[in-house]
Amino acid sequence: MPKIVVLASGTRGDVQPAVALSSYLNTRSYNVTIRIYGLLPTGAAIPHHTLLFPKMAAIVHHGGSGTTATAAGAGIPQIIVPHMTDQYYVAEQVPSLGIAPASIWRKKLTPERLSTAIKTAVSNAEMKQKCRPLAEKLTSHDSYAPAEKHIREEFLK
Repeated sequence: MPKIVVLASGTRGDVQPAVALSSYLNTRSYNVTIRIYGLLPTGAAIPHHTLLFPKMAAIVHHGGSGTTATAAGAGIPQIIVPHMTDQYYVAEQVPSLGIAPASIWRKKLTPERLSTAIKTAVSNAEMKQKCRPLAEKLTSHDSYAPAEKHIREEFLK
């Protein structure tokens, strides 16, 4: 059974590079099935990332904070291809945690580089092992209680 990898284009919805890369990867024998998600027409059904990501072998994405946190919370390796602003910072930090191969800057993105990163992400046992404790920590953390406490103490006196 093939491993499923998601190529998520983020809120900008630029799926053209993902389509080209998907075609390349699907013609190779990596035993990987690619699914592409970006901006879809109004009313189109797309599973929410929190439901989709735990079923995946890895995710390729832009390095946005929401997608990065959701992938980390799902306990799966991620490949980051930053496009702008804080995504470059995220793209440097996530691999340093051992939960992602080296990020690929968009201007250096090639099918060969991406296929190598995907192969690493879906086959590196140590990387997958490091994803689990981080996911457990993220899913057990209650970020709402401290925020509510701060708001009540500082703003609702």
